[in-house]
Amino acid sequence: MKNLQISRVFLILSLVSTLSGFSQSIYNDVGHIPASSQVDWTNAGLYNPVSTADNILHITDFTGSYDARIQAAINAANNLTGVTIIYFPAGNYIFQQTIILSSNIIIQGAGSVSTVFEFDNDKSFKFSPKLVLLEKLYAFT
Repeated sequence: MKNLQISRVFLILSLVSTLSGFSQSIYNDVGHIPASSQVDWTNAGLYNPVSTADNILHITDFTGSYDARIQAAINAANNLTGVTIIYFPAGNYIFQQTIILSSNIIIQGAGSVSTVFEFDNDKSFKFSPKLVLLEKLYAFT
């Protein structure tokens, strides 16, 4: 009698778990939100449309220490018109000095785990002018 009750409990539990599995299935391969109601979130938070850079400078084109290279790249970017990307390939970059960026200069690497910046003596990136407005943010893909 006890075995029969245990069997019934397992049977009921297996039916309930099977039915709950069916209720979670996706229809139309798009989920439970119809395609007409889905939103593209790839540019969420941007105030301006995604734009492209006018110039790309590779840090490997400059010589010297990493501090000297990035300063030379920033100086070169300041002499160009439009938005300039200073690109760092994969690697670890150690800086001894604070890096001051003006507007229209973007630092881009090969990815968050591939390009790593390290600063000695509490140095970091600083932006000039000190007031940076959110509507001047851009994303580059």
